[in-house]
Amino acid sequence: MYKKNKILNIFIIIISISLIFVLTLLFIKYFNRFKNEENIKTAINHIKEKSDKDEYTNSYLDEEYNGYKVYGLIKIEKINLEYLILDSLEEKALNSSIIKFFNSTNKFGFSNLTLAGHNNYDNTMFGNLTKLENGDIIEITDKKLNTKKYEIYDIYNTTPMDVEYTKYENENRYNELTLVTCIYGNSKRHIIKAKEIL
Repeated sequence: MYKKNKILNIFIIIISISLIFVLTLLFIKYFNRFKNEENIKTAINHIKEKSDKDEYTNSYLDEEYNGYKVYGLIKIEKINLEYLILDSLEEKALNSSIIKFFNSTNKFGFSNLTLAGHNNYDNTMFGNLTKLENGDIIEITDKKLNTKKYEIYDIYNTTPMDVEYTKYENENRYNELTLVTCIYGNSKRHIIKAKEIL
């Protein structure tokens, strides 16, 4: 009986330590994410203030965030999303904000800007993209501080190996925007296609 109680006590201690360890890791992860969200808001406000005061040389965005060049800003009012777009494909950049994944052009000079972001379960980054519908508006501010509006015209899911969404169809004569994020535990990609509104 004593031996069984001792084994049970050891088992309870191991489970308790494991639980504390996992909870600590989760706390650190979400605390870091919360801190990053606050830092992004501060950086966006800084950019807007400098832009309003015409402090950018030749109206050109020259900022960095976490050591990465800021390519622009993305804003989607419907899902209360506003983030920096970082000009990097590194995992650290992807963990920090939205990244410029690809930018292709067609023979007429129109472009398809593809942005990628994490689908965080706490609804940060691209965690609410699945709430968007055709007709919803996305705003992009580029390095020249020009803001363009894009209207969503197609939404679909695809496999991780499919990157056709980064290409630009030759017959299209408008600028495109493509948003991509992971869904279903990284087994699928959620794609949102939008075209520029003139």
